[in-house]
Amino acid sequence: MDDPVNQIKGVIRSLIEPYRHAVVGENVSKYFTPDATISNPLWIHTKLSKSDIHVKSIYEILRLFSINNRVEFQGVMFDETNEHCTIELVETMDSILHYNFLSNVSIPLLIRLDLTKGADGKYWISKEKSNIPTDLKMIGMVLFPSLISIGKILGLTAGIGTGAIGRAVPITSS
Repeated sequence: MDDPVNQIKGVIRSLIEPYRHAVVGENVSKYFTPDATISNPLWIHTKLSKSDIHVKSIYEILRLFSINNRVEFQGVMFDETNEHCTIELVETMDSILHYNFLSNVSIPLLIRLDLTKGADGKYWISKEKSNIPTDLKMIGMVLFPSLISIGKILGLTAGIGTGAIGRAVPITSS
């Protein structure tokens, strides 16, 4: 990218929205460094000698199992160096399995990108870290209501426990 502030939305769209997975793979090669890393709550990808192949494979597999991918940007933020970017977006997609409950699934994502300025003067994505909501109902996954209830109970217990510990342990500020 020559100008990441003005080009980043197009780059993200080119990684998510193309219909053919091979086009997504070509776009990964076009925008990621050869030693790029990618991670999210479902997997962690560390640097490997063939890192560009693994990042490309992850994007292609994700694209292979979904169709009609669309992106709606909620916000894009850069630091003053343009080397760190945070993007809030909603990705909407359908599954290739054509089940009603897997159609038109909207997933809010928070994506953090580290950009590296190459010798060619262009910015390349060197690290991507994506986060998805931990509340399954927020992303429309109401397939397992008991799983959602268990998650809420754990979250509530953690919140109450943290508050109780905070009350019990005297905290003094210096």
